[in-house]
Amino acid sequence: GLRRVFRRTRRTTDVEALIRLMVLNRLCDPESKLGVLRWVQTVALPDFGPKAVTHQQLLRSLDALMDHQDEVDGVVAGLLRPLI
Repeated sequence: GLRRVFRRTRRTTDVEALIRLMVLNRLCDPESKLGVLRWVQTVALPDFGPKAVTHQQLLRSLDALMDHQDEVDGVVAGLLRPLI
C-alpha cells in the first residue's frame, strides 16, 4: 500500500502516518494544515504517537504525496476497484 510507496523516499518523517492524520482530520473536523496541528492535540489516535507534528512536516508530506502521485493513484485505484 501507501507505506511501501513512501518507504522508498529519503524523508525521515513518517509520510504515510501524516497523510493518514490529515485525511482523518478532513473526515472528522475539516481544518487548514495549521488547524490540523491544533486538532491533533485534542484527539487520541491508535498507532499515532507523535503529538509534536509541525507545519513543515505536513507540507513535506504533501510534497511527497505529489512526488509519488502516479504510484499513489495506482494504490488508491486498487483499493477502490473492488468497491465499485
